[in-house]
Amino acid sequence: MIRWLANQYARRIVNINVNICVASLAAITLTAIPLYLSRYFGVTHEHKITILIITLVSDWIIDLVIAVGLHWLANHWPQRWKRTRTLVDKADRVIDAAPPPISFVKDATIIQLQRLCLSPLFYIIALYTQWLLMHEGLGREISAFLGFLLAVIVTRILHTIWLLRSERRAFEQWEAMQAARGQNNLPRPKPAPADAPPTRSAATTNASRN
Repeated sequence: MIRWLANQYARRIVNINVNICVASLAAITLTAIPLYLSRYFGVTHEHKITILIITLVSDWIIDLVIAVGLHWLANHWPQRWKRTRTLVDKADRVIDAAPPPISFVKDATIIQLQRLCLSPLFYIIALYTQWLLMHEGLGREISAFLGFLLAVIVTRILHTIWLLRSERRAFEQWEAMQAARGQNNLPRPKPAPADAPPTRSAATTNASRN
């Protein structure tokens, strides 16, 4: 069971979603600390805009650090510590079955840019839900947690669809490149020497003309 879970987690589409969910939930949980401490700096329950700003800034910073760290551990950890992934990568390179792995900086940048595109929707859902729940009398910490939990669920569904389409498009482009490279490497027929005897088809053509 543990090995099966490890193999599933080794899949990029799986560990990206797991890492982001863990990072998001850990971030909003840790954001409860500055939200709680804000009471001692004069931020009362009536200062809802200030509470939302504290939530936004704290969550964004903590989430980014945790998500990037987990992504490096899952996809770019030194290969000697990941025997299964090493064997899979070597097999892929031998049979050209998958695109080669990209660098950590490029990979993490792509993931974070995708999340950045979804962040307006994420924070609208999260902060608006938090605002409504605080107006219903819930505390700032539990309101933030519930709001961000709902935002995580919605954006994870949309991001997963985006990732699947991106991976399928990258794989199709890779297959097209491999097919084109294979055609370019095919041996071309050598031209016949000038003094070589005519082939059977050529002789037949000449006889018909005569």
